Amino acid sequence: KSAGFIRSHEPSPTLRCVHLLTYMITNDLDNCRFLWKRISNQTKSNSQELCAVWEIGKCLWLRTYAFAHGVINQYSWSDALQPFIGKLQHELRTRTFILLSKAYSNISLQSLCQHTSLSETEAIKNATQYGWTFLKQSNDFKVKLIPSGDTKTKHSELDAKKLSELALFLERAN
Repeated sequence: KSAGFIRSHEPSPTLRCVHLLTYMITNDLDNCRFLWKRISNQTKSNSQELCAVWEIGKCLWLRTYAFAHGVINQYSWSDALQPFIGKLQHELRTRTFILLSKAYSNISLQSLCQHTSLSETEAIKNATQYGWTFLKQSNDFKVKLIPSGDTKTKHSELDAKKLSELALFLERAN
């Protein structure tokens, strides 16, 4: 062993989940994928929650965001991961709204709900916060372009750092 740089054990599955989720939150999918490859098969097979987190990662890698929301909503996440999952879902919805604003001038309420996994009421509320106009007669939105540097995404890295610090605290508490 050289100067204590070699770890004698694999980090816990919870810590691995947090690490993967932090990469997803910051949209660093390359490092997320490489981390998954470095996790031992034994750790992967012993943790359903870790595998569920990776299912989200695969959806994000393939850009099937609606499926990512589905995985997030289907799994019963541990208390330790709840803040990370909540932050990921918020970031994912923000990114989805930005992408939709670049791709569409009008979008149906039903389509918006499918892309964001929001209820109709939540979709209307969120879309109008971005300056989109809801047209009741056609059940569509008049879409307003959302700049990529919108203030809602500027603090992602800082929030991810805070979440990582929380994860380290939880790991040390175990």
